[in-house]
Amino acid sequence: MKGQKNGRFDYYQTPSRSNQTSQIFSVPHNQMFPSHHIRPKYTRTTSRLSSIPSTPSATSSSTQCFSLLRAALDRRQFSLRTISVMLLSYTGAAALATLLTAEYFHYYTTTRIEIISPNHSELPAFSVCLFYILPEIRLEKTHDNWLESSLTLGEIDSRLPKFDEFVIDCKVLDSNYKYKSCINITPNVTEYLSLYSKCYTLFEKMDPIVYEDGKVGSNFLIKLRLNTKNLTTNTLAIFINHRTEELREAYGNPGFLQLECENKNEAIATYERTVIKSLESPYDSGCRDYSKEPCFNRNTCLKRCILNSLHKSIKRFDTNRYVKLFSNRLDGRFGVRNESFDTQVCRNKFTQPPCNEYIYRAISGIQIYSPFMPNGTFEFSLSYPLGTEIRVQYVPYRPFLDYLIFVFSVIALWTEFSVSRTLYKFSNCLQSGILKRMRDFICYR
Repeated sequence: MKGQKNGRFDYYQTPSRSNQTSQIFSVPHNQMFPSHHIRPKYTRTTSRLSSIPSTPSATSSSTQCFSLLRAALDRRQFSLRTISVMLLSYTGAAALATLLTAEYFHYYTTTRIEIISPNHSELPAFSVCLFYILPEIRLEKTHDNWLESSLTLGEIDSRLPKFDEFVIDCKVLDSNYKYKSCINITPNVTEYLSLYSKCYTLFEKMDPIVYEDGKVGSNFLIKLRLNTKNLTTNTLAIFINHRTEELREAYGNPGFLQLECENKNEAIATYERTVIKSLESPYDSGCRDYSKEPCFNRNTCLKRCILNSLHKSIKRFDTNRYVKLFSNRLDGRFGVRNESFDTQVCRNKFTQPPCNEYIYRAISGIQIYSPFMPNGTFEFSLSYPLGTEIRVQYVPYRPFLDYLIFVFSVIALWTEFSVSRTLYKFSNCLQSGILKRMRDFICYR
């Protein structure tokens, strides 16, 4: 566009549809068309030119569309992967937590064994036994082809010495560590009889006397002096068992100790103890507290059941059994008979193991001949147990607190759930609530 600055005419060149020609016209300056009459031409031309698409801008728009679509797809795939991982994590955590819970509610047990040197011990039940031979006793065949003794239990017992005839002197260390007569401590002496032996049991079913190692010193717990003049054999024996348990057979009994009194007249022995403590139901050890039963002990319950069954049916007892001399059993006899049926019936009644079991093992110290002992006497002493004591205790395989810690650890491992963080947030919330209440109380009271 050309124009004369000071003249009357201005020259304008308008754009042409063709790039090769243009039109030139002049108008007076004072008659120039207003700008709004020309602007539509430029506006139309400009809009027409801008509406023509260009290649770079179209490509950029397509790229943006594809980018947006890909981002949307990526977000969707990311969401699916996230949901899948979360489902897998929570499923694994739930499965393991369920397995641990099922294992806990099976109530499995394990054993904990301690071998200690006890600093205290309680007085056990103590039995002293003599062995006899009576020519009047014969084994005779019965009408049912079993063998039984020719004498009843009462007739055999009447031919054997009583306790005060067999035991000349008996002293026991009391809880004040002073010697007292055994009869003053336990006035009731229990007697047991088998076909070959008779036993006298002391301190059965009495309150225990507990000794401390440092206070016993060199004192013996029990001191006995026995009369061996009228014995028909040269064999003596002692039994050591728990005070709630009746005397059992000598065969395989670790509490049995045999003594020889022909060339020896003095003996010293001691004992060791094994304690087994089990757990009651629902734990798998499934023990039974026999201290609440009339028999107080599982072995005693079994023995009473078997002997009562035999006495009721045939009034015969096995020759090797020690039968407690009740007045209603004195008419029974010893015989050779298979008692497997009666034993099985009684075992079915007492199948559960005891919750507290005490196993004593007698240990022989010395057996000597002392020239200072009177003839026809035998002295026996029981010393304080200086050995070890074994304690076997059944405990839960996984205690409740360990179970909770284990379950929460598994859940945290699978889901990244932090118990400490949760507790921390809870404590912060609790603390903020407490502080707010304190502030309100101070400011608005």
